Amino acid sequence: MTSGKDGFTLAKCIKINAGADEESDGKTLLALAAAAAKNKGVIYFLPRNTNGFDIALAAWGIGYKNVEMEQNYLNGKLKTITVYLHEGNR
Repeated sequence: MTSGKDGFTLAKCIKINAGADEESDGKTLLALAAAAAKNKGVIYFLPRNTNGFDIALAAWGIGYKNVEMEQNYLNGKLKTITVYLHEGNR
């Protein structure tokens, strides 16, 4: 699957088979994780070509005030992105 010029998006590129004829996307998964977390802290491990603006919009849409993104390099090459989501000030 190609992610296009705007990068990997949560709604288009993450598809989760939730059962018979039900499919969820990455934004729904984020909302479910936030609802399940006791303190609403969620860590999202994503591919390197993930669109950061898309992640921020999804996070702010479900009530997160703080979004931190960390780029993970191995041998000088960007491999993945880790996104830390939390409510309070840090």
